[in-house]
Amino acid sequence: MVDQTVLSAKGDAKKAMLGTIASSGMADTWDNAGWKAFVALYQEATPADKRLPSPGLLATNYYGSTMALYAALGKVNGDLSDNQSKLKTALAGLTIDAPNGKISLDEDRQAIGTNFVTEVVDDGRVVLSARSSMSFPTSINAGLSERHVRQDRATEPDQSRVQEVLICC
Repeated sequence: MVDQTVLSAKGDAKKAMLGTIASSGMADTWDNAGWKAFVALYQEATPADKRLPSPGLLATNYYGSTMALYAALGKVNGDLSDNQSKLKTALAGLTIDAPNGKISLDEDRQAIGTNFVTEVVDDGRVVLSARSSMSFPTSINAGLSERHVRQDRATEPDQSRVQEVLICC
């Protein structure tokens, strides 16, 4: 994972990351209306001297988790009785349109969402950014590996840099 918590660090050490290929649940430069709106909301809510140029992965994930919880609580009218059984059922059937793509839960309650293959680039701003090359849906379950690649852009990524994506835990 390479996000703004690393890329906006002070000093020159971060320049060693230029060209690094990484995978994450978000990408700074994703050309998506929902992502751009989320970044704008983040920037408006936080003074410039106290924030990163774009939300980090934790901020993005917490936002998505909160979206899902509010939506599920609304579906069950806040009913948390019977060990939250109605809430769990509502969450299991929910797909949210989060800033970083659609997210749902699989049968093991593991999140299925878009993952981005990124490359660290110097885009001419004060900080480096993680530019999206590809995105693919992923589920990470202990002991399982999955090979998923879905093009999310009209242009092909540089295949000499990204040959295969393997997700394994």
